[in-house]
Amino acid sequence: LLVVDDAAGNDDGGGETIARLVNDTRAVTDGAVVLVRNKIDVSGRAAGCVNRNGGDEVAVSATSGAGLDALAAVIKRCAGFQGGEDSPFTARQRHLDALQFAAQSVDAAIARLANGELVAEELAACQRALGTITGAVDSDDLLGLIFAEFCIGK
Repeated sequence: LLVVDDAAGNDDGGGETIARLVNDTRAVTDGAVVLVRNKIDVSGRAAGCVNRNGGDEVAVSATSGAGLDALAAVIKRCAGFQGGEDSPFTARQRHLDALQFAAQSVDAAIARLANGELVAEELAACQRALGTITGAVDSDDLLGLIFAEFCIGK
C-alpha cells in the first residue's frame, strides 16, 4: 500500500513514487502496489476504488471513513481471500460445544481473579476444550467423543 496525501496538491498520481519503488527494490511488479489516496474529505475526490494502468487506486478518508470498505476489499483480493458473506462455514457440533465451554471457562476465570488457583484451573479447562479442536488431546478422549456422536451399524 502506497498512501499519498490527496490534499497536498502535487498530483503525480503516485507514478513517480511507484517507479522509484520498482527501480529501488526490483521486487515490486505491475499491480503489486495499491495507491491509496488519503484525505479525500479535504481534496473533494470521490471515495472508492478504480483500476488504473493495471493497478488499483483507492480514494479514502481516514477521518470520515469514506472508501475504507473499498480499501478492505482490495486488500482481501490482493491477499487471495476467496470467501464472502455467502461463504459456507461448517463446524462439527463438538467443535462448537468446545468453543462454548472454552468461553465459559474464560468467563469463570475472569470472575475468580481474586483467587489465582481457581483462575488457573478455569484456564486449564479452557485449554483442554480448545485442545479437542486443535488435536492437542489424548486420542482415546477424542475417539470417545467421536463414537458417542455416531451410531455404528451392526
